[in-house]
Amino acid sequence: TTERYAYIPSLGVCVLAALILQNHLILYAFVLGVAIMRTWAHIPTFDDEIKFYQSNIWNYPKSEVAYGNLGVSFLRLGYAGTALDAWQIATRLNPEYDVPYYNIYSHYKSNGMLRVQHGDYIAAIDLFKMALPYLEKAVSCKICHFKDMWVKELEQVRSWIANPVTFIDEEEKRLKELKVSLEKMMSEAK
Repeated sequence: TTERYAYIPSLGVCVLAALILQNHLILYAFVLGVAIMRTWAHIPTFDDEIKFYQSNIWNYPKSEVAYGNLGVSFLRLGYAGTALDAWQIATRLNPEYDVPYYNIYSHYKSNGMLRVQHGDYIAAIDLFKMALPYLEKAVSCKICHFKDMWVKELEQVRSWIANPVTFIDEEEKRLKELKVSLEKMMSEAK
């Protein structure tokens, strides 16, 4: 929200109001009371990020950014299904905004990589297949924040799906190199 930008200028407005209302104490008390009540009513918004982004959605129900941020907050708390729902709403509000598509893609890709780590390669490839359309859509959006990077990632995921054996070989090689590196670090730390 823009409240953070309005905070310092609002101090000036308060000083100006105090100067104007200094001879009208009852009116001054009323204005001050309304401001205190509004502040008090707004404080729970900042209890946690879910309430904060829900407040944004109540104030800006057509904001794809608010829904996208709410989705990230839900995912951070472990509510993946709710996060996906929020991102889907964001994509419907603005089909040309790339971030919710990329968030959905990242969710499926991350779960696919987790499956790889557990040796469930078929499930991993299925998750990559589920992820791919979302990355394709993110790259094709009018607003695309990291197009060059995401196009490379799109090519990489397509190659994993087209040739899973090569992907598995590359991943096993990467994990072996990581293991050697970690073992070296551990022996040096002793």
